[in-house]
Amino acid sequence: MKRNQKAARASVLLIISLLIPSQLATAQSPNLLQNVIRTSFAHEQLTIAASALGFTSATFNPVVTDAQSVSQRANLAIFSCEASQVRYWNDGGTPTATVGMLVNPGDVIYVFGFNNIKNFLMIRVTATSATCNVQYYRFSANAT
Repeated sequence: MKRNQKAARASVLLIISLLIPSQLATAQSPNLLQNVIRTSFAHEQLTIAASALGFTSATFNPVVTDAQSVSQRANLAIFSCEASQVRYWNDGGTPTATVGMLVNPGDVIYVFGFNNIKNFLMIRVTATSATCNVQYYRFSANAT
């Protein structure tokens, strides 16, 4: 009987953990946010060459004059590159052709959180420059 009670208790705990919104899981993991409505608002195409390059600040963090400026900046960037591999860091470090997270042509990378977008740098791996297409998203108050 005790074995069945333990199994039942474990099942209840599993169900409860699935019902708790993932936003409550940790404040330090923005990529765990689910059921959040985001709206695309900007895009850009970057040529990644032999010097580390980040996303364009004026594109992902547009200057606005109202009190909602924080909500106007990007909190998600999605990008993919063509023609060549790139390496990146989004912690403020500078990648090199041999050090950093490797992205192959056609891979789709999600960068969550404004600070990660702001600190993001990438560099090409080979002598061939990469063309990267980036789409920026921000939180939206509605689903339209």
